Amino acid sequence: MKTNELRLILDVPFSDTLGLDIYIPDADAHPGTRPLIVWVHGGGFRPGNDKSQSYIVALSIEFAKRGYVCVAPDYRVRENPRDDLAGTIADAVSDVDTALRWIRERADRYRIDTENIFLAGGSAGGMTVVTLCYTAAKKLNGLINLWGSPAPELTESFTYPEKTPYFSVHGTADELVPYRNGTELLDRLKGHEIDAELMTIPGAPHTPMAHKDEIIARIQRFLDRNSR
Repeated sequence: MKTNELRLILDVPFSDTLGLDIYIPDADAHPGTRPLIVWVHGGGFRPGNDKSQSYIVALSIEFAKRGYVCVAPDYRVRENPRDDLAGTIADAVSDVDTALRWIRERADRYRIDTENIFLAGGSAGGMTVVTLCYTAAKKLNGLINLWGSPAPELTESFTYPEKTPYFSVHGTADELVPYRNGTELLDRLKGHEIDAELMTIPGAPHTPMAHKDEIIARIQRFLDRNSR
């Protein structure tokens, strides 16, 4: 009998100081290897938010039920991240890169299809995954940026080593990460011939999870379009 049960493994160490959570789809409902989504939490790079952030948990559960192995890692944060924002982001990028390599190396253990790997993040996590993806080659099927587009001055060092397809969600009334960051990043990616899409939510604030169902549906279409 096929079900939608999932198995959750919490706080698995992937470095000396950091852990990750793994959401494993039901083996009967989803036999064989499964695609992977790595979900990176937000929180302004400050202490107080981690891989248990509510929308990261909600999205991980939802997509694990749909047959994706979902991994949510922690990364280093700082009390005053804006004192050295570039260094703060660099730490987060390094940690998420380590987590991504860790889970790739254990693909057989968790029955992950290494030909179908997606990277996703929200807010500060979005800034992290965008930076990681477009500064280093990662052989990803796609990148999902949820209301976390870096400011233009933070993208000047991007080298775009791969044309990783891109999907983003942003509300026009976002007071934490300006909507214009999202449109400017979209234009820059398209200028580098990257398949890039922005889901605009008119009047929506930062973290517009009131539109969760629509966001999930659009993410699923992006995943389907870019899966092998």
